[in-house]
Amino acid sequence: MKRIYLDWGVFSNLKKEEYSDLREFLLSHKDRFFFVYSPTHFDDLMRSEGDPKLKEDLETLTSLVDDHLLAFSKAGVSAFCTRPSVYYEDRKKEVPVKLAEYGDILTSLDSCSPDGFKLGSRLKEIYKSIPFPIPQTILSNEMWGSVLPNMPETPSLLDVIQSAGLFVDKIQDEADYYKIYRSNIHEHGFRLEVNAGNWTEKEAILKVSDFLKSQGVNKTFRELVMMSFPNRKEVSEYDLFVAEYLMLDLLGYHSDKLSKPGSTINSVLSDAQHAYMASFCDCFITGDRRLTSKAKALYSEFGIDTLVLAPSDAKEALQEDVRSYDSAYFFSFLEQEIGREDIVVERHEKVNDQDDNYDIYHLTQRLLGIFSRAILYDNPEKETIILLDTGTGRSTRFLYYDEVAMIVDLVSGYISAEPIPEYESIKEAIVKGDSKISVIWIIRGGRIVLKNDDRTHKPVLIVVLEKS
Repeated sequence: MKRIYLDWGVFSNLKKEEYSDLREFLLSHKDRFFFVYSPTHFDDLMRSEGDPKLKEDLETLTSLVDDHLLAFSKAGVSAFCTRPSVYYEDRKKEVPVKLAEYGDILTSLDSCSPDGFKLGSRLKEIYKSIPFPIPQTILSNEMWGSVLPNMPETPSLLDVIQSAGLFVDKIQDEADYYKIYRSNIHEHGFRLEVNAGNWTEKEAILKVSDFLKSQGVNKTFRELVMMSFPNRKEVSEYDLFVAEYLMLDLLGYHSDKLSKPGSTINSVLSDAQHAYMASFCDCFITGDRRLTSKAKALYSEFGIDTLVLAPSDAKEALQEDVRSYDSAYFFSFLEQEIGREDIVVERHEKVNDQDDNYDIYHLTQRLLGIFSRAILYDNPEKETIILLDTGTGRSTRFLYYDEVAMIVDLVSGYISAEPIPEYESIKEAIVKGDSKISVIWIIRGGRIVLKNDDRTHKPVLIVVLEKS
């Protein structure tokens, strides 16, 4: 089983004849593959508003992802259950905010203020009263002048906010504005060498840091990016990832050509967001080579093991995940893996009678396509217990209800073809996180138990082998 994220370009192309083979492969194996979508897909889709094929794209998206939304909550990226059609209708109601109109936005707060207090107008006057002098040598610089356009000679804090907001609005709305800004940076010497496109993902970030030092910037790549955040102690992983992606694009590492009509920095930002959201999945399928290169470089730096696949390679790469398993394979695989010293990641020796000896194995491949870690408890006097879980990777940091249901169905089908009494009610309890309910199979010399872990409430498979 794999959680899979497709970028919008792939979703949109699935309706084409040349993608029919991939489309049928993915749709026919929804019992093995779990597809998700994110708000970024709708950032892309909303830019196609009015396109007669938009409805077909939305139907294609829904046919794969069902209601599996990957989005932000207070706890970070989390699982939500929302149909794409419902999310689309909500997005259509959103009203875009122009930062250059910050003063007007403040004034609009007056209507929300109690008893005629006019909070917005008062804030606006305060911002106007605070001087924010900027040397003309900075404003006359072509690069900085583009960031702070239309500045008066003696600017206030409100002038600076609205000027910077105008830059942000232009760079988001005007097709060539970002490309011109990027060209200005390159003309000032901040452009990577011509062969940067040949750097491997593992060396790319280090090479960029070396380039910065050669330009007199005594900062690593990450240190340079961190300087853009006022409060560096509270920078989220998402903000850092997206900022580094944009910086790579600005410096010329597989920069987006923005060749489509109307393309702005939003296209680059969407790619960065797709790459980040896909990092909570096992696979990221994208046909954008420039996105692929930047995503792989950042995945290497952030220690993310998401597999990035081109649409042309996806079917072959995922073939192993649709193979059939049985109980014979299950025990054969365990016998090969357990005891291998080279995959032991932790070894614990008991310190008292209430403690246990155990070894933790990082399996060479997912057992049954699900379990990536095995914990071996070996008590010579009683029994051997092997606990299999989904590991600690990003793609299993949280599970959708439908993912848990898929795990229960797959494991039950692999272990035994015999019907299980009250199976649907047991599955429902496990899906809801009940750790007291389990499925038990009696085998020669022991038993196999599928249940939720008492602590994580995620499915675990327990093999208990009695001592003879």
